[in-house]
Amino acid sequence: MSSGRAGKLRRLMQRYGSAQEFASARLSGYGAKSANAIVGIIDAASRTRLDLNRVRQEVRAHGKWYFLHRVAVSELNYRTHGKVVPSGSEDLSRPIVIGLRGEVLDGRHRVALAVQTGVQSLPAYVPAERLYRQLVEAREGDDMSRELLEERLELLEGRKAVVYEYGVSLRPVSFATVPKGYIGTSRHPEFRHGLVIYDRKLSRREQDSHHLVWLPGRKDLPRLATKIVKGMDYVRETLEEYDMDRASGEAVIEWEIRDKLPGVHLSLKVFVPMVVREMRKQRTT
Repeated sequence: MSSGRAGKLRRLMQRYGSAQEFASARLSGYGAKSANAIVGIIDAASRTRLDLNRVRQEVRAHGKWYFLHRVAVSELNYRTHGKVVPSGSEDLSRPIVIGLRGEVLDGRHRVALAVQTGVQSLPAYVPAERLYRQLVEAREGDDMSRELLEERLELLEGRKAVVYEYGVSLRPVSFATVPKGYIGTSRHPEFRHGLVIYDRKLSRREQDSHHLVWLPGRKDLPRLATKIVKGMDYVRETLEEYDMDRASGEAVIEWEIRDKLPGVHLSLKVFVPMVVREMRKQRTT
């Protein structure tokens, strides 16, 4: 572990000297939610009328504060109330709520679907005390625990995990229709079966064999624009055509985008002007 990371851990442990202290801290800026806020989230997402007093008591019994984090499905106990049969339509991108020992307080059907389809981890609201204990164990553990610690520190530093989204149009998402290891799904107006989400970038072969289309994030766009321009044979001529007849120039640039970025879904309204700016930059250098 780098000295910088080790120093951050030491400062964290100095600030929160006990699990109780850590669990009761507000941790402004670290994405903590109170038990009452968690109850509200469960109630808003429920399709049936809940006994909120019972839910509130159960959530509070595991702590006053929760963190949004990604947890391994293998750590979860979702059969505390008998057998669970998922419908297949559960949204795996919606966080579950877990207790101190990994029991699932909300989202048992989502966990069952994850087990059924081979999804290895899910977003979850985790009691602060459970997270603190894992930090302590990781501090004293082996290299594998140190990897876990790196993830926890990223969470506590307020970072967002890098995810890769792919549009699904041909068949609904299941273990048989997309590559293994997806971490969630979500709806998208331009894709019939929404998006499937990974914590790694799929290979071109995986994309093509499952008919998936990558949706790059905003941070990816400048790099892709540079790639387009570097691969163009007639940058000066295309730019001159764009300046004389914008519609005609845009058509040429759009063709270049489709030719050089197959399997990528882009908003041309946003991306074409970025390519034009990159072309002007290239022309002046």
